[in-house]
Amino acid sequence: MVCDGEGGTTSTPDETDVPAPTSDCATGTCTNGVPGLPAMPAGSACASSGGKLCDGAGNCVQCLMASDCASLVCSAASTCLAPSCSDHVRNGNETDVDCGGGTCPPCALGKDCQASADCTSLDCASGVCVSSCSDRVQDGQETDVDCGGPVCAGCAVGKKCLAGTDCGSGRCSSGTCVDGLLISQIQTRGINGGSDEWVELYNPGSAPVTFDSTWSFDARSATGGCVTGSYTTRFSGAGQIIPAHGHILYANSFGFSESTTTPADGTYPTNYGITDAASVLLEHGGAVVDALCFYYDTTTLATLTMCSAYPYTCSGTPVQNPHDNTTATDQDQSLERKPGGSGGNTQSTGVNASDFSSNPAPDPHDLASPPTP
Repeated sequence: MVCDGEGGTTSTPDETDVPAPTSDCATGTCTNGVPGLPAMPAGSACASSGGKLCDGAGNCVQCLMASDCASLVCSAASTCLAPSCSDHVRNGNETDVDCGGGTCPPCALGKDCQASADCTSLDCASGVCVSSCSDRVQDGQETDVDCGGPVCAGCAVGKKCLAGTDCGSGRCSSGTCVDGLLISQIQTRGINGGSDEWVELYNPGSAPVTFDSTWSFDARSATGGCVTGSYTTRFSGAGQIIPAHGHILYANSFGFSESTTTPADGTYPTNYGITDAASVLLEHGGAVVDALCFYYDTTTLATLTMCSAYPYTCSGTPVQNPHDNTTATDQDQSLERKPGGSGGNTQSTGVNASDFSSNPAPDPHDLASPPTP
C-alpha cells in the first residue's frame, strides 16, 4: 500500500514480492502484478528430490538421456537404472554387452573379455574371446586337444569325448570316440524266398570311414532254442570308403529283388544266410560297435533274452521281425533304424525295439546312394 498523494492510500505492484518455487527447477516472478513460476530450461543443474537435472517441466530428475547415468540406462521415468545382463548396454562389470565380468553369462567368440571365464570358449586372447581349437592345448570346453565341445570340430576315433557330438564319427563310447558305423537296415527274407536278404550299414558321422578287413558282420541264429552256438562272420570289409552320412550294402550271393535298382557293394555266401530270428553284430578289431537282435515269436524272443547258459549279445529289448521263417512271409520287408529313408539312420538309444521299426517298402542304400540326411 502506498500514499495516493491526496491523503489516501492505494495499491501498486511490488515486483520483488515473488511466489516461492516448489523446486530448484522453477523460479518465482511478478510481472505487472501477476505472479508466476516458470520452469527452468531442460538440462539446468538442480539438486532437489535426489535429482541433478531439470526436465523443462519444473521437475528435478536423475537423467534426461543414457549418458547422464553411470549405468548408461535412463528409464522412461527419468531415473537411472541399475546395470543388468539384459539391458543391451555394456555396463557394470560386463566385459562386453550383457556378458562377461563374472555377473553375466560368458561372451561369444569375438566379444571383449578380460579373463578366460568371460568367454564361452574359455579362451581370452588380447582382450577378445577366441576359439581354442588350434593352440595344441586341451582348454576351453574341448574334450581333447583342439577338438570336441560346442566350439571345436569333432574329435577323431580314440580321442576323449562326453557325447556323440564331440566326435567326428558321431559316436562316443565310455568316454572315447569310436568308429561311427551303425546297422541301419536288414532284410532276412523277401519275395524270392529265404535267401532274398541283405544288410545295410550307415555312417552317421561327419568323416568318412574305411571299411577294411578289420570290420566284420557276424550273426548267430536264435531259431534252434537255447543251445550252444557261436557267432559266424557273414562278411568283412574290403577297403571301401563309406562317406559321411553314407551307406554300404551287402547281400546274399543268391541275389535280392531290389538289386536291379540298387546293386550290392559286396556279397556273402548263400550258406551263410541269416535266419529270421538272430543276433547280428558289427565288429571292428574284435570289438562290438553295434548289435541288433530280432525275433518272430515268443520262443525265439525267449531264446534271445533268457538263454543265460549261452547268452546272446543284444542292445536292449529285441525288435520283432516281420518274417517268421516260413514262406508265408516271403515279401520285401525290412527292419530299418529310425528315422529312416531320407532322414538317415541315426537313432541309437541302446534299445533295438525303440530304434528299429518294420519297413513295408524297403529302399536299400549302397555306396553310390546320396548321403542322408
